[in-house]
Amino acid sequence: MLPSAWALCIDLDKQHAGTLSGAMNTAGNIGGFCCGILFGELVQQSGNYNLPLYMIALMLIVSAVLFAFIRPDKPVI
Repeated sequence: MLPSAWALCIDLDKQHAGTLSGAMNTAGNIGGFCCGILFGELVQQSGNYNLPLYMIALMLIVSAVLFAFIRPDKPVI
């Protein structure tokens, strides 16, 4: 998936591909940080490891659907 995501940044805006890649990378790292904290908190509160895994699966499905709506032929700026 990652090569496709980086290539998409170039397709969306060739002149600002670095900025777009940086924004994508930053958002991903913030999400990864929050996921780690929230995963532990949800397990501690619910006592169930499946609940956070279901939530992550749901987020992956939503992101796949949103990814399908990206139009690389239409520049960001």
